[in-house]
Amino acid sequence: MRSSSPNGELWLAGAEIEPKYKIVFLSLACVLIAAGVWYAVVRPMEQINRDDLAALQGKKTEIAQLMPFQARITQLNKEIETYRQQIEQQKQIVPEDKQVDGFIRMMQTEAHSSRHRASPDLTAMPVVTRDFYSSCRSKSRLTVLIWSRPFL
Repeated sequence: MRSSSPNGELWLAGAEIEPKYKIVFLSLACVLIAAGVWYAVVRPMEQINRDDLAALQGKKTEIAQLMPFQARITQLNKEIETYRQQIEQQKQIVPEDKQVDGFIRMMQTEAHSSRHRASPDLTAMPVVTRDFYSSCRSKSRLTVLIWSRPFL
């Protein structure tokens, strides 16, 4: 609270407070400011650090579980490549569904050119569900008739 002196000078009321009380008052003000800064700035940072540490521990646990596979990665990649090659070989042996018509036509053309008559009989069988795939099978029966031309 400000008031003016009889000389016209401004001075603070209580300016005559003893120095030990001024030190106590300033110390209390510093403690309150420090507590406010800690509560507003440091405490949220500590919470963020705790959350980050928990996430880091989770990632370290996950990495530790995957470490045995790192040693086997080359072996697993070789097995995958072997399986891919086997699939490619199976595709060459067994035509895909969209290629079956062409396969039957090719068989009939070849049979006709070699004086055979091929009449395929395809019977659909039920779908068999396995662990990683479903098998759509068909039963086929191929009847081949051979004829010969008389020699003239």
